Amino acid sequence: MLVGANISSGDSIPVLQNKGSLDFVEILIDNYFHIDPYLLKEFLDDLNVAFHIMNSGFVFDKKRMVYYTSKIKEFSRVLNPLYISDHLFYSKVHDFSLKFPIEFDYSKDKQLILNSVDEYQTRLNDQVLFENFPSLNYKYHSQSMFFKEMSKATGCGILFDVSNALIAELNSSEPVSDWFNLDLAYFHIGGFERIDGVYVDTHNKIPNKKSIEIFNNFFSNDAKTLILEWDFNQEIDKWINLINIHRDKICVKN
Repeated sequence: MLVGANISSGDSIPVLQNKGSLDFVEILIDNYFHIDPYLLKEFLDDLNVAFHIMNSGFVFDKKRMVYYTSKIKEFSRVLNPLYISDHLFYSKVHDFSLKFPIEFDYSKDKQLILNSVDEYQTRLNDQVLFENFPSLNYKYHSQSMFFKEMSKATGCGILFDVSNALIAELNSSEPVSDWFNLDLAYFHIGGFERIDGVYVDTHNKIPNKKSIEIFNNFFSNDAKTLILEWDFNQEIDKWINLINIHRDKICVKN
């Protein structure tokens, strides 16, 4: 299993001072589209990299899909990512941009999502992993069922965020155990907190202890990659220590 850290902005860059403790880094690549990919490769000093994408909006905006796939392919040719990953959520409603993403209605938009995922991967000529959403409430069409169906129909992969799944469970939505029978090999674990009565994915504290326990007990044997996310308010020594613990395959106690 490869273990690494996420880099979403300049706030995350200090973790690179500990490259010897990182098997790879996962970059929020659309935040770096303005940079020459060769300069980014030089800056990373040949450290293994994976791509994470936040704002492609490819399901409802074909022009953005064309732009994003072109940029991703440009960066992929230079950086050769371990994987390419993206999200599925509404970023606009009736052409109004949302302050925060909202989870898709998997029943209402099912065929549109499947068709768009298929086109997205075809344009990239590559598989894309999609991250599960930190649900705020119960969906009639469960997220795990939809992701399983989507993977079978399109050949896409799943980037399973254990913390997001736990958030969904805590928000009276889908239990983490519903994901146990899916084919999962790529993982995230991050920090979260309760805000105004709901649990929210924040990445502003040490990755959640309960999420780590779930990963160790149910997923670690089949894991190919694990990103421990801590985008904001980092304590670099604690972050690196947690990464080293997983690289050494030692049971986490924090």
